[in-house]
Amino acid sequence: MRSKNHRKSIKQNQSNIEVLFLSDGVEDSEIRKIQYATSELFRYFKLKSKIEYVGSVWSLLDQKSLQNVSYKLVRIRVTNWSKQTVHDFVSPAEINFELKKIRGEINPFGIIYDGFLFCGIIFEFLPTDLKSSRILPVVITNRQIATFGEDGRYHIRIGVFSVPSIISTNGFFSAPAKPVEYHLTKMVSEDVALIKAEDLKNYIYKNIPIFARAYILEALLWNNLGVPFCSSPRCFLSDSHTTDELISTKKGKIFLCDMHKDALEHLRS
Repeated sequence: MRSKNHRKSIKQNQSNIEVLFLSDGVEDSEIRKIQYATSELFRYFKLKSKIEYVGSVWSLLDQKSLQNVSYKLVRIRVTNWSKQTVHDFVSPAEINFELKKIRGEINPFGIIYDGFLFCGIIFEFLPTDLKSSRILPVVITNRQIATFGEDGRYHIRIGVFSVPSIISTNGFFSAPAKPVEYHLTKMVSEDVALIKAEDLKNYIYKNIPIFARAYILEALLWNNLGVPFCSSPRCFLSDSHTTDELISTKKGKIFLCDMHKDALEHLRS
């Protein structure tokens, strides 16, 4: 019979945080990099966690269900930045486009989807065990997502926190405002501005695993404790509104505000 101390030791070693990654249009190798960076971050914060990658989110569906989901994805495309609407008319060509996107045959860069409605579509077919309060399912997608703001218009986002949470890899470049130098260069030369934009884009995409780990941690804090992004642009867990803020706060030395220090302590306990 096992001793009480042995049972206590096992309990202490068990993870109290479980993150499951699912992909949508993002290569397995890129998901693995995000998984590794997130694991290292959680280890740094002394969070007992189990982080796994379970494959494509669409692998949970059969062909008939994929057809239905493709129809719904067309309906939640953002075509009017100042109006929340779901499209009534969906053409067979648009459904076929979404099916090709799901199969990884095309990249729909330039198409924007309502982020919360995208979460809702995926939530409908998530297995019940992935909707548990102790599990955080995170879909890493290359779709561009947006949410409707209090100012009465859509804004492109990096992440949407819900069940599941969504992280957009393309959002890391398109959501934050570009540096002042980029806009000044654009006033002088469109060609030079395009080169600078491409250099910046390559840099950001190269560092997505480092940037993404902060958004995954914030998704965990929001879903478990209701703790929002930090209002201070210096905090590691702030919602970076510019690429300069994204690079300075998410890469390099980690600075946390008191609110997020207390939240992490609560999560550890």
